[in-house]
Amino acid sequence: MRMSPTRHLNAVARFADRALRLALVPSFVLLALACNDSTDPTGAPPPGMASPFGPRPSVASVLPNIGSTGGATPVKIVGARFEGGARVQFGGMPVRGFVDSRDPAGTILYAIAPAHDAGTVDVVVINPGGYAASLLGGYTYASPQSFDFNGDWTGFGNAGQDIPIGFTIRNNQVISAFCDTYATVTFATPPSVINGEFSYAGDDGVTVSGRIVSGTYAVGAMNLAPCTDTNWGAYRIEGTAATAGLRGSRGARSPH
Repeated sequence: MRMSPTRHLNAVARFADRALRLALVPSFVLLALACNDSTDPTGAPPPGMASPFGPRPSVASVLPNIGSTGGATPVKIVGARFEGGARVQFGGMPVRGFVDSRDPAGTILYAIAPAHDAGTVDVVVINPGGYAASLLGGYTYASPQSFDFNGDWTGFGNAGQDIPIGFTIRNNQVISAFCDTYATVTFATPPSVINGEFSYAGDDGVTVSGRIVSGTYAVGAMNLAPCTDTNWGAYRIEGTAATAGLRGSRGARSPH
């Protein structure tokens, strides 16, 4: 089930801000990559504009400031005077920015970092009127294999509601995954995380796949009822790399 663009933008503001502030779950469902519109993502002023107008933005920080070379990392840009319709460039690669309607001062802008070669890049925010602000060296792209995958990851799926999902990685292998509070699979042969990605497909139709896009965030898909063909986004719970217990029984879904 695909989330509507309007609902997605609301989810971006609601879940991303809460998750980034707490460094825990929940997270917003990462469907921005599926949202399309006809606007110019470079933020170029409208044709015929003689000169920039409107507020001049400023950029103070980007959180997180390290993400995968494969892109798809959700970031929160902190600054001032961001406007609806603002565009963001990571090392010259343009993406759309999402403002939070609860922030009339325009101090927060959300974006999904695009794919880019490894290295440190400038982050540029361009308001609709054409004024821009840069944060030199504001974001670093790293190989996904350089991230620490191990720990408990938890977030939400998009199957018509915010269904909690999660998985556990130990020694770079996915040990178990769950959807909601009662559907869990523990893998008899744990899939390995290779170059930041993992995938499992069972004979009973259960599938789980994911991609680590930063040291704290992952995206993927799951088919584990009630998560049916569900896209998800999840954050790694800090301090769990060697602690949290496993859920469920070997190779099967188990009610709790």
